[in-house]
Amino acid sequence: MPRTITSPEELQASVQAQVNEIEVVKEDRAKVGVPLPYWHEPDKTGCNWNMNYFRDARGYEDKIAGIVARHRAEFNLPDRK
Repeated sequence: MPRTITSPEELQASVQAQVNEIEVVKEDRAKVGVPLPYWHEPDKTGCNWNMNYFRDARGYEDKIAGIVARHRAEFNLPDRK
């Protein structure tokens, strides 16, 4: 299935919204900061972006990684040509 092309800001907002809905994040009233995605050449899966350095994400890394993985399977950033 082809990926939807989206802006870095839209991608960041989508990941942030899903991180904010993680039950334990809500229970802890945590404020996890989601970075802008960075562009890279498409990898073996065809994804051309990633995210690193989430702020205050300790203890939530596995759940956040799952959200990012789902977004990486669905979205790409515009090509840099």
